[in-house]
Amino acid sequence: MRVILTRPAGQSAAWLPVFQQAGLQVEQWPLIALCPVRDAAAQATVRACAERVQQGHYHAVMFVSRMAVQALWALAAPQPWPCMAWSTGPGTRQALLECGVGASRIVCPPDTAAQFDSEALWALVGGQVQHGWRVLIVRGQDEVAEPAAGDNPTPQGSGRDWLAQQLHAAGATVDWVVAYERSTPVWTAAQQEQAVQALADGQSVWVFSSSQALRHLHDLLPPKAVAQHAGTARAVVTHERIAQQALACGWQQVVVSKPLPQAVWRAMEGV
Repeated sequence: MRVILTRPAGQSAAWLPVFQQAGLQVEQWPLIALCPVRDAAAQATVRACAERVQQGHYHAVMFVSRMAVQALWALAAPQPWPCMAWSTGPGTRQALLECGVGASRIVCPPDTAAQFDSEALWALVGGQVQHGWRVLIVRGQDEVAEPAAGDNPTPQGSGRDWLAQQLHAAGATVDWVVAYERSTPVWTAAQQEQAVQALADGQSVWVFSSSQALRHLHDLLPPKAVAQHAGTARAVVTHERIAQQALACGWQQVVVSKPLPQAVWRAMEGV
C-alpha cells in the first residue's frame, strides 16, 4: 500500500515514522503552499497585533493552525507569552510549546477527544469566556480569498467563523489577523500524470487533513481525469466536513479518522 500525505511541506515529520514502521510506502505531495504574509502593510499589521498581545490587550489568542503560530513568531515573537493560547489540535499545540508558550497557558482538546475542531475547543473554553473579553484569531488567507461552499466570509481571511460567532454571543470582542498565505502548489506535467495514476491504481491511499488540499488536487488535475477515477480512488480524511466535500466531488471510498498518525493508519484498513 502506498500512502500519499498531502499536508503542507514540513508538517508530516511526526507522521512518517508511523507509516514507515508499518512497512507502508509513504510519499509526501503537499497540496497547500504556505508562507508568512509578504506584503509590508500586512507584516506591519501582524507586528502591531503581536505588540498588543505583549501589552496584555487580549484575554486569549486562538491559532487556527501550526502555521499560524510559526508565522506570528516569524514576524514578531511575543515573550513571555502573557495570555491564554487556544488551539484546536495537537500539531498547533506542539508548535506553541516549541515557541516557548507554557503548557499551562495552552488550551487544546486532549488527544482522546472525538474530534479536533472549533466545536471541541469551544466545549473547553466557552464556560470561561466573560462579557468584555478580547480575543484575537490568528489565521491564514488564500491568495484569492473565496470562501468554500458552506463557509462564511470573515473580516479577514477565509474559512468558518463559527467560533467567532460563539464569542460574540458570549459578549466578547473578536479581532482577526492574517499572518500567513495559502496557495495552490505548482505541479509539472509529470507530477500531474503521477497523481492521475495514483487515483487509478487501487493501491494508493490519499490522506487529506484539509478541504483546501482536496480542492487544490482537483484544481491541479484535468477535470476528466478526476471524474474518471474519483469513484475508485481511496482516501482517509481527518474531519467529517472534508469527507462531505470528497463525496460531493465524486470520491466514493472515503473514511474519516482523527488527525493523529496512529488513527489514520488504523483507518486505512477501512478503505
